[in-house]
Amino acid sequence: MSILTQSFIESCQKYSDRTALIEYSSGKELTYTDIWIYIQTICHRLNTMGVQSGEVLCFSAENSLDLVLMLLASFCYGAIACPLNPRLSTNEFENIINHSGAKWIFTHKIEEIPESFADRGIHFFSLLSSNPSSWVPPQTEDLNIALLIYTSGTTGQPKGVPLTHQNIFSNANAAKEWFEYTDHHTSLCILPLFHTFGLISDVLPLLLAGGKTIISPIFDIKLLADIELAIQKYNIHSFSAVPLMFDLMLQFDIKLENSLKFVISGAAPLSISTQERFAEKFGFQIIPAYGLSEATCFVTSCPKDMFPRKSCGKPVHCNLLIVSETSEEVLDCDQVGEILVSGSNVINDTYFENNLSCQSTIHASYIKTGDLGYLDQQGFLYIVGRKKNMLIRGGEKIYLSDIEHTLRLHPHISDCAVIRVNEENQELMIVCIVWKNEDIADSAKSIKSFLLPIVGKQKLPDRVCVVPFIPRTATHKVKMAVLTEMIQEHICVS
Repeated sequence: MSILTQSFIESCQKYSDRTALIEYSSGKELTYTDIWIYIQTICHRLNTMGVQSGEVLCFSAENSLDLVLMLLASFCYGAIACPLNPRLSTNEFENIINHSGAKWIFTHKIEEIPESFADRGIHFFSLLSSNPSSWVPPQTEDLNIALLIYTSGTTGQPKGVPLTHQNIFSNANAAKEWFEYTDHHTSLCILPLFHTFGLISDVLPLLLAGGKTIISPIFDIKLLADIELAIQKYNIHSFSAVPLMFDLMLQFDIKLENSLKFVISGAAPLSISTQERFAEKFGFQIIPAYGLSEATCFVTSCPKDMFPRKSCGKPVHCNLLIVSETSEEVLDCDQVGEILVSGSNVINDTYFENNLSCQSTIHASYIKTGDLGYLDQQGFLYIVGRKKNMLIRGGEKIYLSDIEHTLRLHPHISDCAVIRVNEENQELMIVCIVWKNEDIADSAKSIKSFLLPIVGKQKLPDRVCVVPFIPRTATHKVKMAVLTEMIQEHICVS
């Protein structure tokens, strides 16, 4: 059996009577023994249904114990788990189901599955309510695909990232060691389990360590009070979140209990302002981390006792290269180049059912992240922007993320994104803003006046576009294709 399955079994045996998972909304608790009984029962039921090893099983559900159990059972069975955002549009849902080739869609709400796929829908209850059954795990290989994550597709159609048993175990175990999770640690999962951040940061490492995870509904501003209560009730030691969540916690003055030891930020850049205000208010630091789905989750993270300003940390049990535009390794510290990563947590080469490779043709076993950054003398990584989110004016490189971070300091902007648009063979910088002030006529003038003394004339935007909202994925990444379409429909001022 794979190292992932073997590790689950060992945890269930070693920590048998200890509580492993608690569902905050219902209060239901499961011990490690309970988990193993459920896994065997689900696997036995999958077998009677005729599910084959290596077959894709889609799960469309909100955070719940049921979803965690189905994911674990799928891993152990040797199927490919494909968790989906239950809020996908019908078109997105159909594209992913067709691309993945899934014959089965497991959910709590059969009625929400598009009619054309209704015959593939299976209610979680039909598997979870089965009589307990014994089952022997198959001889699954470490390099078999265990998890299929469809990326946010911020610049086009989503791609399926095939993560193997080895990828998942490697990154989850690295997280367990990096953050020093033990069997006395309790985490809170508020991130969506249809992405890897919450799964790898708050659930799987705790199961490997014998700890406890509280499964909460996916973060929503309306649930801030529930987060306070959950942290207080269960003496939470850590949780993971995206920067926007931390901003809202500060804005609405959420109270965090003394039981908390640390929190982890990822999926988007963490601003210095948020980091400093959080530390001042709560007395401990947010741990910045950087990662991508193609590397399972974590690529770098700051140690719990070192937080260099603007850094996203050191490699978490993987290898980094910074390469120039000619794919030559950058040897000088502080020199910007594209970030490449390799390790047992990184996918082998191509995306699922797709000939598109993310691997470097020059540096074997390394994949291209598409992100630009540099390493300092101590080996800390600093991200400066996306390779594709950059333009050149007068020979000068302009990183659009720098402009975006500066704009967030403007008092009349509630959200923003800076994108690059090609018009008549000319690259234009367009600032998209959600404007608090009712008078939008002066928005462009106000923004350019604000930016000028900070970034200089060379880096001023070509246009300012006022939009009602910035379209974002569940992990707060901008949906570039959607935003580009919105620009055509809303007010743009030069």
